Amino acid sequence: AAYVMAQSYVAAGQQARALEILNAAFDAEHPQLDALLLLTNLMLETKNYAELERLATLGQERFPLDASWFAGLAVAYRESVQHDKLTAVLTRLAEGDSDDPAIRVELAKLARDRNDLTTAGRWALNALHIDVMNMDAREILASSRAKPGGGAGKR
Repeated sequence: AAYVMAQSYVAAGQQARALEILNAAFDAEHPQLDALLLLTNLMLETKNYAELERLATLGQERFPLDASWFAGLAVAYRESVQHDKLTAVLTRLAEGDSDDPAIRVELAKLARDRNDLTTAGRWALNALHIDVMNMDAREILASSRAKPGGGAGKR
């Protein structure tokens, strides 16, 4: 009942009231999938990344077949600058989506930022296998090969 009421408040543009209702009725021991998804999305809208992480992790544990938890976690980790956790989640997303170059380019950028040129080059090359015209992937691949210790994909 709380989920239905909260949904009607969201539809009316009253997210604060929807959050109030969902938080009052939410049981972390026995979460209801639809209510958990709505609450997680509201945390995303309000930029409450710590709570978003907690809820998405709970959703991943209780409802592991729903891939949207990883997308929520990626946003939480990206916005709270937790690059190690972001890398792990993006890697899982890349494993589940063989056609998304953006995930791979982001992984390449994260690897480049931590000066792991081999991994950066590998992810950039992987992105180019999907989208040969991706300029970010081309730039990362080229810079990873140009620097000493890079050489990703050298023959």
